[in-house]
Formats: sequence, structure tokens, C-alpha cells
Amino acid sequence: MSEKILPVTTLTEEEQMFKDMVYEFAEEQIKPYSAEMDREAHFRQEIIKQFFELGLMGIEIPEEYGGTGGSMFMSILAIEALSMVDASKN
Repeated sequence: MSEKILPVTTLTEEEQMFKDMVYEFAEEQIKPYSAEMDREAHFRQEIIKQFFELGLMGIEIPEEYGGTGGSMFMSILAIEALSMVDASKN
């Protein structure tokens, strides 16, 4: 007998806080440069540095290896929050 897989309809408090943090970062740090980065087809290096500082470049990597020890779902939440601000045209 197989289990029925239900869609995620609510986020845990931790997941919602994480998504809100990424969205706020995107609104404040990416949105002001979005059109410029699309036009020039170049991502600002200081934003990439901030991705590392926030742990967004190692969400699924275990903490003992320098990541944040998050899940694949946390990566999806980060991508969703970032794309709400800048899905990019490139």
C-alpha cells in the first residue's frame, strides 16, 4: 500500500522566517539593480558575496562542511523568494 503524498499548504515557522528573510534581502539588495543587471547581463559581485554571507550558496550542505544544513525545500523557498523580486529575463 502506498502513502498518498499531500501538497504543502503551510510552512513551518522556521520556513516562513527563512523565506521572509530571503525576500526582504532580495527587495533591498537585488531589486534596485535588477534592470541594470538584466541590461548588462552581469550579476553584481557584492550581491554574490552577500549570498555567501547569508548562507544562500550552501543551503543543503551540512554545517560541518561549511553549509547551513538546510533541506532541498529550503533551497526551493529561497529560489521562490528571489524570483518574486527578480526572475531575470536572461
